[in-house]
Amino acid sequence: MKGHNLHLSICIASYGNDVTALLDHLQNQCKDLSEAEIDIHISDQFPTAHTCATDWTRYPNTFYHHNQESTGRAANRNFLARVARGTQLLFLDADSLPVEGDFLQRYLEAAEENLVVVGGTAYQRTTDRQLLRFKVGVKKEEIPAVKRKANPYGSFTAFNALIPRAVFEKIPFDSSLVDYGHEDTLFGLELRHHVIPVLHIDNPAYHLGLDDNTQFMIKTRQAVDSLALLISKGKIDEEVRLFEAYMRWSKFGGHFILRTLYNAVGEILFQRLSSGEGNVLLFDFYKLLRLCHQQPKVGNKMP
Repeated sequence: MKGHNLHLSICIASYGNDVTALLDHLQNQCKDLSEAEIDIHISDQFPTAHTCATDWTRYPNTFYHHNQESTGRAANRNFLARVARGTQLLFLDADSLPVEGDFLQRYLEAAEENLVVVGGTAYQRTTDRQLLRFKVGVKKEEIPAVKRKANPYGSFTAFNALIPRAVFEKIPFDSSLVDYGHEDTLFGLELRHHVIPVLHIDNPAYHLGLDDNTQFMIKTRQAVDSLALLISKGKIDEEVRLFEAYMRWSKFGGHFILRTLYNAVGEILFQRLSSGEGNVLLFDFYKLLRLCHQQPKVGNKMP
């Protein structure tokens, strides 16, 4: 498409976030992109409207949608796709900030009618209170495109991704997922199931709004519990690494050992990681223990 006659909608899912810096950055880039029609939509599920909302809507073609009911990130993104007008939907999380000044131009040059494009994630050094989230982010998410391409569907994230409207109308996010975690995982699996090509490029956005260590561990525990439920429903396959590890241990009954081990040390590991101690390997081990503790019943894979 190369940007000509392209209508791009930037979709920002928010929960009370201040997106002023993100909007400033995007608006500065829009000035240089006269070849494309661009509109920006913010959908905020916080109980009260943001105090800066009026200022945001003074920007050209920028719209603020306040939805008081928190129905989850998947439903929020689906809502954005419905209200946006573009043929290409650029999903950005509200705590993101493009790294490069030609961020939008790179997406416009990569856009095609049946192609999902993932730009990637970057991290800036942060405080010790957020050290665990930073370490996990750098290790697991700050990955160059050449490596992400080896597992294009498993590496999908809607934190910073361009999805054609025609694709999204076939494959919306699973709005039944209200709790934290794995809406991106399911979307990537659906892309693979429908044989939709995914292109990974080096066009990252910084992930700025990092959770502190304790909050991140609470969300991690919730995400693992959500994964256990999805496994039982047959919605997850072994392309998900944590599930693949669980299945390997299950083949010789090792998951029973890990379940017992969780009962003995699970809370100790949780508290240690919440204090910012430990590395990514210990973090992954905790997740495996937690999944074994949840005893997911492996269901038949849904068609």
